[in-house]
Amino acid sequence: MFDMIATVAALRRVEQVSFDHYFDTLISNRPGRNDRSAWFANYERDVARARGVGQSKPRRYTSRKGYKKKVSADFAEARKEIRQYLSAGIAELGSNCYSHEAVSNLLERLRLPAPTATPPDRVASVMNVLPIIHDTTRDIGTASSVVSILDADNHETAIPAVMLTSAFNITLTQISRLLVRRAFYAVSERAIAEQSGYGAVATVFGLGSLFMKRDQGGLTSLERDARVLFHLLGIWVVGDPYPTPLIDQSVLDLASMDTDEGERLINMTTLYHKSGWCLFESLHEFSHILMGDWLLPSEQWTPDLEIRADRFAAYCLLLTENELTRVFLLRGACSFLRLLALVEQRHGRTPRHPEAWARAAEVERLVLSSGVLDPYDATLFIRSASLDTLVDYCHDPTTYGVADHEIFGR
Repeated sequence: MFDMIATVAALRRVEQVSFDHYFDTLISNRPGRNDRSAWFANYERDVARARGVGQSKPRRYTSRKGYKKKVSADFAEARKEIRQYLSAGIAELGSNCYSHEAVSNLLERLRLPAPTATPPDRVASVMNVLPIIHDTTRDIGTASSVVSILDADNHETAIPAVMLTSAFNITLTQISRLLVRRAFYAVSERAIAEQSGYGAVATVFGLGSLFMKRDQGGLTSLERDARVLFHLLGIWVVGDPYPTPLIDQSVLDLASMDTDEGERLINMTTLYHKSGWCLFESLHEFSHILMGDWLLPSEQWTPDLEIRADRFAAYCLLLTENELTRVFLLRGACSFLRLLALVEQRHGRTPRHPEAWARAAEVERLVLSSGVLDPYDATLFIRSASLDTLVDYCHDPTTYGVADHEIFGR
C-alpha cells in the first residue's frame, strides 16, 4: 500500500511540476513598464482574447499567485474532463479497447497488484492515475510521452503519460472561430436571433453552400481567409506580405463582437468545435497506452495502430449525452484532422501515420455507421462539413477554379 501511495503521489508531482514549468515559462514575473509585472500584461491579453468565446466576465486578479491558482484550476478541470471521457469509453467498450498484457505491465510499474483478470473499471482507475502533462509548444496536436519517476525504493521507473500541447492554445480557438464564422456568413442575424440552440444551428447548416463576398482589396473571402488559416497553422504564404491589417483584422477581430445572438451562437459552436479536437487527440494517445503501443519500438508502429486509436477516441466522443455538443465535438475532430493534412501537404508526414485526410474520412464513416446519431443529428453532422469548406479550398484551390501556385506559391 505504501508503494502505491508513493507512486501515485510522485505522478501527481509530475503534473504539478509540468504545470509550474508551463506557467512560469509563459507568464514571467519580471517587472514591466510602470512597475507592472509581465504576468499582469499577459493576464490582460487573456481577458481580451476571452471575449467572443462565450465566457463570463473574468474576475480581476491583484497578484500573480492568484492568477496562477486560477489557471491551475482550469488545467485541472481539463484533465478531469479527459479522464471522464476516458473512463466512459473503457466502460462502454470493455476489453476490446485494451490489452491485458499492457495493463498488467503498467500495474507492475505502478507497484499495484496485478490480478488474473483486469475488468474495465480496474483499467479505468489505473488510467486515471497516469499523469497528463503540458508543454509550451504552438503545435496543434497532442503526444504520448514517457516520464521517469522514483519509486518507493528510490529506483527510476518509466511511466507513460499524455502531453497536452493544444488544450489551452489560443491559436486553436482562432482557427475554429475562423472556420465557424465562414459557415455563418450566409445567415441573416434575424434568422439566427429568432431561434436558439439547436434550431438556430440547424438554420445555419440547412442553407446549403456558402457565398463568396469581395472585400475592398478585390480578394474573395475564401482567398483572404485561406491566408489567415495558413498563418495560424504556421505555414507561410509566399507572395503576400502577411500579416496586414486589411487581411487579418477583418477576420479575427470580428470574433470579439459578442453583443448579438449571432455572435453568441458562433462562440458556442467555436468552443464545441475546438474542444472536440482537444478531447479527441488526448483520447487517441490514451488508446496507445491502453493497447501497449508505447512499449513497441518505433519501427514497429504502423498506420493501423493510429487508425485504431482514432476509432477509440471517436467512440468515446460518441458517448456525449447532449446531441448538439456531440455533433460539433466530432466535427471538430474531423476538421482538425483535415487541417493536419494541410501541414502534411507542406512538410510531409511520418511513415507510421496514415494520411490525415483519410483519417478524417474514417472517423466520419465510423460516426455515421455507429447508429448512435438519430436521423436529425446525422443530417446535421453531414451538413456541418461545410465548416471544412475553407480547409478544402486550401487543400486544392483548383477545384474552385483558382490556380494554386498563384495564391499559395506552390
